[in-house]
Amino acid sequence: MEIEIRVKWFALWGALLLLASISLLIGTTGFSFPSLSDPTSMTLFWEFRFPRTMAALLVGASLGLSGLLLQSLTRNAIAEPFTLGVSGGATLGTVAAILVQSSVFSTFFGALFGGLVTCAIVYLVVRKSQNQENSLVLSGLMITFFCGSVITLLYSFLSPYQLQSAIYWMIGQLGTERDLSWPVLAAVLFPALLVALMKSKELDRLYVDRRLLKYKESHLLYVFVILAVGLVTSASVAISGLIAFVGLASPHLGRMYFDVQMHRQKIV
Repeated sequence: MEIEIRVKWFALWGALLLLASISLLIGTTGFSFPSLSDPTSMTLFWEFRFPRTMAALLVGASLGLSGLLLQSLTRNAIAEPFTLGVSGGATLGTVAAILVQSSVFSTFFGALFGGLVTCAIVYLVVRKSQNQENSLVLSGLMITFFCGSVITLLYSFLSPYQLQSAIYWMIGQLGTERDLSWPVLAAVLFPALLVALMKSKELDRLYVDRRLLKYKESHLLYVFVILAVGLVTSASVAISGLIAFVGLASPHLGRMYFDVQMHRQKIV
């Protein structure tokens, strides 16, 4: 079994490196290798292709980690970043930023601010609830619907150019100037990933039965998951826009591929 998992692991990393390499060689100018003697070629590589590839890898990893943490916390197989309302809050923050000032800086921090405010509201609701799993899902869905209504209202105040920018952003896309913000996402993702590995045993016990954790352990775990999901999802949405189903499907595909149950193995 251990050998089989290692083979699958190397196969997955091999496929990932292959796809990343192809992404680095493909752009608007077609398939081409970067040339050290050609300044234009190197500019295209470092300012467009490399940031796009890094953004794609980090956004996928962030949404996958967020989905896994939420599914473990709620013990709900269909939980994902949208469930917590973070995506809705980040979207509202971005559209509001586009309305005020349409720039990469304003939309990025608008998304981050909207997502974190959503997390704070969800945490306040969950903290006072007796059934935290259901409260987490219900409060997140209500916030998502509320944010969707406000976003629709804000559309009426956008200029045609701003409206086009907001729609393209909500469709979800990479290969834009927002990809240059990938170091910010990396700075958020890797600490969250490290702490998730440290909390993996607690996640295992919580997934089996919440009563296996002490109240303080359970409370701290909820705080960590809500904060981690809020940060990485908001940063991901700020870069790529709304990309659906990645957070939902990734944990299930990982479990099916590796056939593992321990959270440390799932996270890795």
